[in-house]
Amino acid sequence: MNPLYARDSGLIEEKKISPTFQSCVAVGDSWKDRPWLVDKLKAFFPDFGSMLVIPFRHESEWAQKGGADVLITLNSSKTVFVDVKLRTYSYEDIGLEYISNSKTGAPGWIEKSLLTDYLAYAFAPTKTLYMFPFLQLQKAWLQNKDKWIERYGCVVGNTCSDGGTYQSLLCPVPVEVLKLAIGASLIA
Repeated sequence: MNPLYARDSGLIEEKKISPTFQSCVAVGDSWKDRPWLVDKLKAFFPDFGSMLVIPFRHESEWAQKGGADVLITLNSSKTVFVDVKLRTYSYEDIGLEYISNSKTGAPGWIEKSLLTDYLAYAFAPTKTLYMFPFLQLQKAWLQNKDKWIERYGCVVGNTCSDGGTYQSLLCPVPVEVLKLAIGASLIA
């Protein structure tokens, strides 16, 4: 199966609003106002010390481009960057963005070298949070992307920028398949 199909994969379409950059940022930042998600992020780190949410502003654009939504400091003083993805519908897959702009062919976040240490992928209806070590997630993607795109196809999602809305391409990889592939990536 290799369909190119559209499925509601973003908060913008679910809200049925005409997206502007400001509205996209506001919706994308809404995860930090969900106590269950903040509590789960903190609980993931046994040595949790503090958490700094990096707001999207012009002066913090480096963080957004680097995949850093949150900076967590552990009691040991180690710092960890976390990229948070929130889906408002529950699916049995993780959408891996491999093309961020279908018109330009710009690589998606799974294809980029980023600051991200962990990808926090949350589903609001079930209050489920998956934490994936980002380097191992990328390695699993690189080892399996051709097979996964062929098997699971492509989801077209809307992405916002200050220049408007454009389409991103994501591969919806089943959670269990992804977990096994990340585990396999830990073996050299």
